[in-house]
Amino acid sequence: MSEYPLILVDGLNIEKGMVSAGGNLKNYLNLLSTFHMDGASKVNEIKKYIETGDIQSYTINVHALKGACANIGSSELSEAAAALEKAGKNGDLSFIRDNNAVFISNLETILNNINIALMKEAKESKKDHIDRNLLKTELSNLKTALVDFDYFKIEDSVTNLQDFTQDADIGDSVRAILKKILTGEYEEAVSMADALLRELGNS
Repeated sequence: MSEYPLILVDGLNIEKGMVSAGGNLKNYLNLLSTFHMDGASKVNEIKKYIETGDIQSYTINVHALKGACANIGSSELSEAAAALEKAGKNGDLSFIRDNNAVFISNLETILNNINIALMKEAKESKKDHIDRNLLKTELSNLKTALVDFDYFKIEDSVTNLQDFTQDADIGDSVRAILKKILTGEYEEAVSMADALLRELGNS
């Protein structure tokens, strides 16, 4: 029997992932949420680099995924990323062409499974007791950091807002804001933060 409280995500070794999160379920959920957002962006970037033939950038991205996949408990994806990274460093375009599509397909499947698990966890947790005043403060701090292009404060705000991504009511909105930040769309993120602040003020 596992020593950790578990959620189920098809394709992941949850116990290994929990070890990366220090055995803390909340930390692991945040890890999965971050991976889901970052992974979706990485898929698009990898496809773009394959199309443009930018093997150096491709290799950098699969290297990042190698560690991230291991952290969430996907040894299979991590090993596949490692093989693609090696091929990229060696200029083995044939190996990349033969194996990249399967890697991306498996990664997209894991991302979808993570999304399903996070949505289920959010519903089951029934976090109606979130501190909305704290959320308002974090959103305001984020807006200021984005306007000032203060990357250290942006990083702090993103970390703090992860705690709200599992809420059944506003989790989707918070995740959408964080995704805009991840893709560098700061103006959109500010607008969405404003909209959520208005919504919280009327609730």
